[in-house]
Amino acid sequence: MAEYTPTQGKYLSFIVAYIDGYGLAPAESDIAEALQVSAPSVNAMVRKLESMGWITREKGVPRSIDIPNPIPDLPKWRGPMPGREVSFYAHKSATPAQLRAISDSIRPERPRSVPRASKLDMGDGKIYQLKITLLETKPPVWRRIETPSVSLAKLHVMIQVAMGWQDCHLHEFQVGDRRFTQSAEDSPFGGFDDGEDADDENEITLAELHSQKIKKFRYWYDFGDSW
Repeated sequence: MAEYTPTQGKYLSFIVAYIDGYGLAPAESDIAEALQVSAPSVNAMVRKLESMGWITREKGVPRSIDIPNPIPDLPKWRGPMPGREVSFYAHKSATPAQLRAISDSIRPERPRSVPRASKLDMGDGKIYQLKITLLETKPPVWRRIETPSVSLAKLHVMIQVAMGWQDCHLHEFQVGDRRFTQSAEDSPFGGFDDGEDADDENEITLAELHSQKIKKFRYWYDFGDSW
């Protein structure tokens, strides 16, 4: 395998740091933002690194960059990272194809941060399809995801990734007259968003909502701008 140049090393260093930090592959726009280069330059470099064998990609699949082998003597990335504070939680029964339906290409073998396990059994073997529509948008802005049964805590992270948000505001789920949000110990905002009349979003799953014949519920993100 050919040695990489200092410039190529910067690209590789960022890609490794991004995957290790976020648990998913960077988009070319993430690379362009971090290295302050043009999109065509990133595309050309990615194709070059792929031809050299340092990275692999799935044809036609965004966010599919992977590092197949350890890279010797790679300097640690010390530049800026994109303003994303998201993690992805993969259920052990999900296939790579199902995970890509959530956010193009996810690395299920590298979850970075998992909240405490739900007390409920999530392994019902079913795949749930959800259509997420941003209210009051014309034309409608929406995403469709497929996932095994997961807790609402994990669904929150999937929504953040699918919508391209940064997970830097408060959020809650509104299911009928019930509210679900982060507990104080899970919230990056401390106890600020653990409303007294809200339940812990770790403690209910899509399977349970389905068993209650609940077909629609609301997800409220950013209590100021109300997404």
